Amino acid sequence: MGKKPELSIHEKLELLDALRKKYREAAEKYGKKYFNVSDLESRIQALLQSKGSILLFLEHEKEFYETLKAKALADLEEEKKRQEFHEKAAKIMRENLEKIQKYPKLTFSQAATEEIMHFVGAITEFMNRYHNILTFLFRGKPEWKEMSGAFAELERFHIPPDGVATPLLKYYEEEIQGKSIEQMEKLDRQIMQTGGLAIYRLLLELDKLVKSLPEEEKKNFIQFYTHDRTPFTAEEKEYYRSRRVMDIINEARFFLQGILEDFRIEDLVKHAYRS
Repeated sequence: MGKKPELSIHEKLELLDALRKKYREAAEKYGKKYFNVSDLESRIQALLQSKGSILLFLEHEKEFYETLKAKALADLEEEKKRQEFHEKAAKIMRENLEKIQKYPKLTFSQAATEEIMHFVGAITEFMNRYHNILTFLFRGKPEWKEMSGAFAELERFHIPPDGVATPLLKYYEEEIQGKSIEQMEKLDRQIMQTGGLAIYRLLLELDKLVKSLPEEEKKNFIQFYTHDRTPFTAEEKEYYRSRRVMDIINEARFFLQGILEDFRIEDLVKHAYRS
């Protein structure tokens, strides 16, 4: 068999022009960071100056092209997955924010995240509704020691009527300044875990109360006596007289459980409690 005829100058230039066109199209499709036409041109000029084999050069470029294409496709697929993840995360965040809108938003700090302001609002609302009545009903009972400890922890999140932030919330305000999104999310989780643990402890004690209270006592309407020293107004007393003891316990339990679920910290808190 004879040798293949040598390519003419015209044929060589056509092959190189075809390679250039292929690169330009790939650069538009996959991006210039993968298919750099300037770099290709530099390699072509080096080939022409060295008078090397065009066919060998094209063979190497073909392999290099496929390597670059595989890298581009892999990166594009990874970017697609990352985008889908972010879109899903954003959707979940929007849905979660909708869930927590029912709680007051207490702007104790301009640097605080939306979630934390609603979390503080949720605990503050719970304390305003149930702290005094639960204290009145159950102080002195065996469960009260643990309940009072949980209430003390929740007080760290309770914004009083004068709006003054607690030491814990002032600490949060100082720590969150200048933090990245990831660092802010981590700090938020730590703060919500602290509050969530107090909520969970109180829930456990209320569950114990449900089991230990005599059935007759659960059914009793709340009573106030003249010698009772309470923080309740006449209107509040009138309202509570229409409520049974078990009504208040169930309302408080439902409210606390709702906070854990709405702020997505139930699993986090249970894991931390068992640790």
